[in-house]
Amino acid sequence: MLEKQFLIMKVTYDEENRNEAFLKAYPNVPAYPHFFVLESDGALLHSQGTAELEEGRGYNEEVFLAFLAKWKPQEAADEDKAEQRLNAEEALAAGLEKARAEKKQVLIHLGAPS
Repeated sequence: MLEKQFLIMKVTYDEENRNEAFLKAYPNVPAYPHFFVLESDGALLHSQGTAELEEGRGYNEEVFLAFLAKWKPQEAADEDKAEQRLNAEEALAAGLEKARAEKKQVLIHLGAPS
């Protein structure tokens, strides 16, 4: 999802290169590493410290994917909804086939997205 929905830009911040001119356009960063989520026109959507996303020496995959899902482009969110509908139709077709083979009824649990 990361590379599909986002252009990843790495900016260095260290003693030799503080990128002060670049960073003055964004909110103060209390700690590094840090993420800025921008619209494709450069408008800041979100400033995010990574501590809440981390687990051990890396990122918690579930938490990080939720972060990405929250900030992905609306067009991508719309495509995901269409894909989910298609996946549901495919799942139903496979489920009906299995139910017929096993002589079972089908119970569909319809729920709101979390």
